[in-house]
Amino acid sequence: MDKIYSAEFIRNTVISGAPNVGKTTLAEAILFTSGKIQHMGSIEKGNTVMDFDEEEIKRKMSIKTSLAHTEWKDTKINILDVPGIPDLSGELRSALTAVESIIFIISASSGISIDCEKNWTVAEESKIPKLILVNKMDTENADFYKLLADMEAKFKKIFIPFAIPIGSGKDFSGIFDIIHLKPFYIDKNNKSEEIPANIKDTVTKYREKLFEAAAESDDKLIEKYLNGAELTAEEVDKGIKASVKNNKFIPVLCSSALNTTGISFLLDIICTYFPSPLFYEEFEGKDPAHPEQIIKRKQKADEPFSGFIFKTRIDPFAGKLSFCRIKSGSLSLGAEVYNVNKSKKEKISHIYSAIGKNTKENQQVTAGDIVLFSKQDSFETGDTLSAPDKQILYDKIKFPSPSYFVAIHSSDRKSGDKIAEAFHQVSLEDPTFTYAYNDITKELVVSCAGEIQSRLVFDNIKERYKISFETRTPRVAYKETITTKAEGHYKHKKQSGGHGQYGEVYLRIEPLKRNEGFIFDEEIFGGAIPKNYIPAIEKGAIEACLTGAIAGYPVVDLKVVAYDGTYHVVDSSDMSFKIAGLFATKLAIEAAKPALLEPITKVKIFVDENDIGSVMNDLNTRRGKVLGIEKFNETTSLVNAFIPYGEMLTYSAALNSITKGKGRFEMEFSHYDFLPFNEYDKAKKQAEEMKKEEEAKKNQ
Repeated sequence: MDKIYSAEFIRNTVISGAPNVGKTTLAEAILFTSGKIQHMGSIEKGNTVMDFDEEEIKRKMSIKTSLAHTEWKDTKINILDVPGIPDLSGELRSALTAVESIIFIISASSGISIDCEKNWTVAEESKIPKLILVNKMDTENADFYKLLADMEAKFKKIFIPFAIPIGSGKDFSGIFDIIHLKPFYIDKNNKSEEIPANIKDTVTKYREKLFEAAAESDDKLIEKYLNGAELTAEEVDKGIKASVKNNKFIPVLCSSALNTTGISFLLDIICTYFPSPLFYEEFEGKDPAHPEQIIKRKQKADEPFSGFIFKTRIDPFAGKLSFCRIKSGSLSLGAEVYNVNKSKKEKISHIYSAIGKNTKENQQVTAGDIVLFSKQDSFETGDTLSAPDKQILYDKIKFPSPSYFVAIHSSDRKSGDKIAEAFHQVSLEDPTFTYAYNDITKELVVSCAGEIQSRLVFDNIKERYKISFETRTPRVAYKETITTKAEGHYKHKKQSGGHGQYGEVYLRIEPLKRNEGFIFDEEIFGGAIPKNYIPAIEKGAIEACLTGAIAGYPVVDLKVVAYDGTYHVVDSSDMSFKIAGLFATKLAIEAAKPALLEPITKVKIFVDENDIGSVMNDLNTRRGKVLGIEKFNETTSLVNAFIPYGEMLTYSAALNSITKGKGRFEMEFSHYDFLPFNEYDKAKKQAEEMKKEEEAKKNQ
């Protein structure tokens, strides 16, 4: 039977950092050092246990989250290896909901890159304990101390080394544990326990800094330390644990993951100083039947079962894999659970522990652990699972709003169906990738985090599904409205032998406030038009609003009131009054001073304080309305603004240029507003292009 770990003896951590800093290599080194795998895989050879997807092997980088576990000193360590590309930060955000700590890797040679800064910002938002691992100490230009100074300057945090390198670059020979005054050499034959002479002063400096920081976690410890008394090993450990847990300082380690130097020390630190799942004493959720009521669950095996699906992965062989963080209670193979979000019961057919691509069936799992479920139809990212008779609903993952948009155009309907199917699979795996058909612009629009993400997805789909499609900048979903009251009159009369067609309608229209839509009313007295023809007039008025008078865009936010008309006992019909209502409404719209509306987005722009001036100048050229500027963190300002959607379609590239890749933004639809008259030609030209495209499709 598989070993069951209580939450106290579990560590859940995520490996994060910029691309090409050695995240996957570190995961391999951890698994190899702890004895879980017999040989370390290689990124270059494409045989790592963590990057096993065909696309990952081909591109030699992580694209999806992978899960592995190992054991070190009677403690189970669950590792989530996430992509380093900032466009794929949704993977990191998902993983952060399942862990209690972060191993953040920075390359000793390349230092703090823009991608590093972006991923650090996401990691910081979680407020959970973390450590910095300075990797690739054996590469050229590796400089541990310069990087340490850069981190303090850039991130504005207290960083304290727990280990320092013995040499660097080609002279790197190992690391030195400052806490226990112990070296770890690459050369296993080097049994020396002495502090190398050239780092003695540095060891003393950082050891004093560490012990002082540890003492500051407790009033009694700081008093003892300031009085010159030496802290015991137990007191030091207690102080470090408290400081790491409360983010008082961030530990810094160093390594060469490629040759496993420093990995055993890293594992010791994870087990000793990183918190267990009990970092969260309890989880809060809602009662699905009474959302206003809060329910709390402790991470104990005797609590009612609950779990959270934080990641979905579609495997070509295993099918759909659902990554689940067990929040409370225990779960046995074959048990029935309730998917609260989908209101559906499902029997658990498989519970897997994973070492990357290799899985092993488990019979039971308890609170604090992370497992995989396979082929559970209803499970999707963000779903809460619970005991059927003890339901709880946890908050869904908060992903940033999309900032990159692209329209998809296929040559035929069959390709369009395949594209939609492929996009559905992608969105199941990555909720930051969404798609929707726009009825106004007649195109499928993809929304995602960035151009790199879209390129990865599109290339993969084209190759896997053998379909082709084109991409282009999306069109703007303009609308039309009216600005004043007006009246319309139309008599529909047609005689062609036998029963004719007759219907006459008088109506008036008036503008409504934004988002009030379409309202129809009637004030017909004395039987001028029989009541049974009124719905037909309304249908005609609604149809008239489908194409406006200026450029043919839908007409919105108006009230139509039919107040008079005439009918014929024999020739009147629903069709006659629908036609009369349609043309009467069209004439009224033309007389009501129609105007064009454009979609306005609410935008959050995160930029370095030094770039605010350039960003503001650019927003002025985009007809942006700045709502305010506030401080987001020590180095970043947040600009809130309303900006027309059409002006945001090319903003990603512009912001990257202005901020040298450091800035980012989020946007969401806010409202519609009047389009300036000098922009009308652009909207009319788009409408003409859409008309020609629709005609071309009909002629295919």
